[in-house]
Amino acid sequence: MQECKSPSVGIWWFYYDDVLFADPVEVEKGLPYGDCIAGLSDHADYWDKMEAAGELEKIPPLLRSEYFYIPRGRVVFHKDTDRYTILHGGLKKRELNKIRKFFCITKELADFDTDFHYTKDDVNMSRKLSDEEKMQRQLRRDEKAVEKEAHPPVDKYGAKILRILREEAADNPGIKYNSEYFEKRFDVSNITILRAIKKLKDNNLIKDKQVHGSYAIEEKYYEDFYSQSCSEEIKKNIALIASLGGVLQQYKNTPLYDSVTDLIYFLQPEIAKSDKIFSSGRVIVSPQMEYDINTQNWEKVYDALQRNHKLRFRYTKPYTNNEAQRIVWPFQLVLDNGSVYLFAYSEYADLVLLYDLNYMTDVVVLNEEFDLPEDYDINNYSGGGRLGAYKGDKIENYKIRFTGYAKDWMKNHKLADNQTFKEDEESTTVSFSSSQFDKVLELILSWGRQAEPLAPARLVKRWKEEVLAMAEKVKD
Repeated sequence: MQECKSPSVGIWWFYYDDVLFADPVEVEKGLPYGDCIAGLSDHADYWDKMEAAGELEKIPPLLRSEYFYIPRGRVVFHKDTDRYTILHGGLKKRELNKIRKFFCITKELADFDTDFHYTKDDVNMSRKLSDEEKMQRQLRRDEKAVEKEAHPPVDKYGAKILRILREEAADNPGIKYNSEYFEKRFDVSNITILRAIKKLKDNNLIKDKQVHGSYAIEEKYYEDFYSQSCSEEIKKNIALIASLGGVLQQYKNTPLYDSVTDLIYFLQPEIAKSDKIFSSGRVIVSPQMEYDINTQNWEKVYDALQRNHKLRFRYTKPYTNNEAQRIVWPFQLVLDNGSVYLFAYSEYADLVLLYDLNYMTDVVVLNEEFDLPEDYDINNYSGGGRLGAYKGDKIENYKIRFTGYAKDWMKNHKLADNQTFKEDEESTTVSFSSSQFDKVLELILSWGRQAEPLAPARLVKRWKEEVLAMAEKVKD
């Protein structure tokens, strides 16, 4: 169950003196409803989702059949008063305060209101159903139970096992990918792995018997599976995943790629049936520079980001004080052109800066929180420029003349938020403002003779210095 980190709205169920189920969402992300903001779910639909996910097994069987058998209610926010109301069906104040705290609402901003819709009289609704309606409901529940027993949902370890068998096993024939191997790799009990394996076998995703001591993907019925048994929805999802896999390739060798790929196998485990899924996309990204990331640094920085905790480290990049201990407030991880940067406020420099993860050493997550400022996003520090990861303090007005192929190419690409064009028969002159000085210089140099800076003066001067230096190298 999702926990709140800031004041939230949404539905809840209260059972055995605690919030049993809830679907909280931050107020800013809620749904407007008149003068109020409510959550994203209603009780009936969310109850069905929990039943499908097996969450209802937490409660006695007699209470699982209807969502209104357990005390429930919702939290709403009033835009006109900036206050929250907890709607309920007759709970005690002590119980309501537990719900208030769960939704991260202060005592001063909370009101409690009894709503007949959430009273126990709702239970009588089940008695008003006709025998036919009761039978139909029971049939639907029985169908779901049979389907769940025949094809239990793959869990997160099953998804990871599928990915490893599909993407790693063929290249490592010396490794026995059995339950003992996965037990050690995931650092979980053997029974946890065996449960995951059983679900994979029940869904015909891995072979019933091991092959040379390893679990193996079941591919025998691949064509039949996708042509007959597979629903249209799954076919569409797999086509989408194939293209998504192509797009993801630009982030390969990053923890981000691993996490998203694990999620894809979890949501659509059928992709493991073929080793061509991730290489068959018709929408892809052309080959990019691969990332070479210090994964330990990534994990520590990501942990600090999640909890808004400060970091301490040394920075070993040339031209910096390699011995100084830097304490920073981590704002964002930024992936750009084969490198990963930490965008953070530095207490050491009293500035927001970009740090290359591979040059950070002795990284420690401190047990000290910080308040994330509203303008933490790196896009607020580019001065409207759109040329990648770069933080600049000085916004300047640029004017660049493009000729040749670049003349038309530039008209279809956005270098900055406020760019404008001026054209003649031979050229396109682009004008814009940005604080990404070095990135603009890189762009101009990348176009060679087809790009000529006209303003500002310091850009023209730097460009000429670079061109003359390259000319000297040609002479040599």
